[in-house]
Amino acid sequence: NNTDLATELELPCDDAGSLSSGVALVDIVASASGEFGWVCGEASLAALVGTLYFVGFGVGAFGFGSVADSIGRRPSSQVSAAISAVFGLASATTASPTVYMASRMLTGIGIGGLATCSYVHATEMIGPSWQGVAGVGMSAIFSLGALLLVPLTMILPSWRALTLATAAAPALQLALLRC
Repeated sequence: NNTDLATELELPCDDAGSLSSGVALVDIVASASGEFGWVCGEASLAALVGTLYFVGFGVGAFGFGSVADSIGRRPSSQVSAAISAVFGLASATTASPTVYMASRMLTGIGIGGLATCSYVHATEMIGPSWQGVAGVGMSAIFSLGALLLVPLTMILPSWRALTLATAAAPALQLALLRC
């Protein structure tokens, strides 16, 4: 039917990653890889996005630890949450692959800072006898969040909608930290 929009591209790829033989089925709506054309010989760019995110996470976790020591846990958590929310939104809305990569790295910086600052902030407010329980609880919440991504992906199959939904979490945390 001519009125239906095609959401999948069938791309012929050979073993060397060029477009000639074999087939790669790419969903151009549900994946950033499909939308940005990171298939076949360009597939390494999709992996680079994940690497950039975790490099950013490391920078944020390390950098915001020092920042939190100098300006405080709560303000550092607020800045980290704002960075995460703003660049998560940028990730969800950009049409540029380069901006997408940069915004994923900056989102990683914010999430890394948020993880460090939130953990220390939460465990400093309770007595030493409960700090271990609080640490395990925060790890359990992270794991629960990862598990919730599965049904969320079923509800929001578009990568843009899913990215936007995950950007809402640090935005909500920012709102709660302002109270």
